[in-house]
Parts: sequence; C-alpha cells; structure tokens
Amino acid sequence: MSLTILPSHLLAIAALYLLWHHRSDLLRAVYRLRAARLHAYMEMHWRCRIVSMVGRVDDDSADRWIAGVRALETSGAILHALIHTNGGASQAATRVKNALSTYPHEVVADIPGFAWSAGTSIALSCDRIVLGPDSVLGPCDRAWTRSDDMVWAVDQVAAHEQGVPVDVVHARRAIEEASAEVLTYRARRRALADKRYRHHAANPTAADEHLAEQLVRGGWGFHWRPIFRADARALGLDIEDATPASLRDFAELARLTMLSLPEDQR
Repeated sequence: MSLTILPSHLLAIAALYLLWHHRSDLLRAVYRLRAARLHAYMEMHWRCRIVSMVGRVDDDSADRWIAGVRALETSGAILHALIHTNGGASQAATRVKNALSTYPHEVVADIPGFAWSAGTSIALSCDRIVLGPDSVLGPCDRAWTRSDDMVWAVDQVAAHEQGVPVDVVHARRAIEEASAEVLTYRARRRALADKRYRHHAANPTAADEHLAEQLVRGGWGFHWRPIFRADARALGLDIEDATPASLRDFAELARLTMLSLPEDQR
C-alpha cells in the first residue's frame, strides 16, 4: 500500500505549522481586536474619552500614551486614563505626567487593578483617582540596578545612615510590614464580626509635601507595600469609588489590552 502525498496536503501542513508557529501573534491580534471593540463601546456608553496606559512604562509606551493624550486636547472631553501597570522607567513616566498635567480639561485616573511605582506617579498627575475595592497603588520611590538587583534610593540612604547593609534595611521593612498586616487584618475581621466596622474616609486635602514624604521618601514603607483605597484616602489622595459597572468594563479593557501586548511589554 503506497502513501500518496498531494500538494494540497503539503499546503495544509504548512498552514497548520504557520498557525502554530505564530499562535502567540494571532492570539495577541485577537485580544487587540476585542480591546478595540470594548474601548469604542465604553467611550460611547460612558460618554468619555479613554487612553489606555497599560503595560510596562518605557519610552515606546510613553510615546503611544502621550500621542493619545495630545490627540484629545482639542476635543473638550474629560480624559479617562486607564492605568494598569507594574511600573517601569521613571524618565518615561515623567514625560507622560507632563502630558497629563498640561491637558486642558479634567483628567481622571481609572485603576481597576494595580498601578505600581511609576503607575502611581502617573496617577498623581490626574485630577481624580477612581479605585475599586481591591485596586492598589504603591510607593513611587526610585531605584537603579546594581549587581543584577534593584537598589531603592530611600533604602540606600537609610542603610548609609544606620551603617548596615541595604539587605538589613529590606529585612527590617519586610518584618515590620508583615507584622502590621497581621494586626490590621485580624482587627478588621474582629470589628466586622462585632458589626462595629465602618468606613471612615480621611481628609482628602493633605499637603503635597506629606504625599511626597510617604510615597517618594519612604515614609509609607518598602517599594512594594500596597496602598489600598482606604490607605490612599488616609494619605490624603482624592479617591472615588468605582461603580460595579464601570469597574467591570475598565477591568476587562485592562485585561484585554495587557494580553494584546508582547510579554516583554507587560
């Protein structure tokens, strides 16, 4: 029995190989299309203009985001900056902050998930910040790479002042913050069980110097110590609660946009 391979078989095999070889690119294209459709729907449904600032903050992403902001300057529209990032280059974030701070109309930072580091510094350049119940900000102190590791500026200064290795400063912060979390969350659950827990928003007009002390100079703690909605209010930030519907849409747009990016840009 002979096996006959027709040209059509070869074409089918080649097509399957190409699909498999480029599957990541195809999936990203699908996510990009879905994100574009949701973006258009949200702008129409919510009657707003959105610039998605999703993924790593670097020169390439900053160029895209700034172009989106500048394109809307003559629209007269409120700008909603969807921020969803683990942070990135401080000099790129500075360029984005400059564009947002000079936008001639209101700017709202919508953060359905996380805006770490440079993402928080970008959000601070907006008029208002909208957070969900589980959204997080983070300190925006700066760092640089040394011996394949990150060195945070505030910890380097603390280590110098105390005369100890910077790793000791890291360890002290980790112990203090882990201990504080145990105490905070156990007390919160106990108060909630006793039906005494209430949400009390702090004064949202604290001085910018206080924010700089907490978020830039290390007052809040280690770089990756999260800042939840209640924490942000306690720091004096103007925080608004996302509605369930808007949170759902912005979270989905952030997810789709992130999945549409190459892994080295996320």
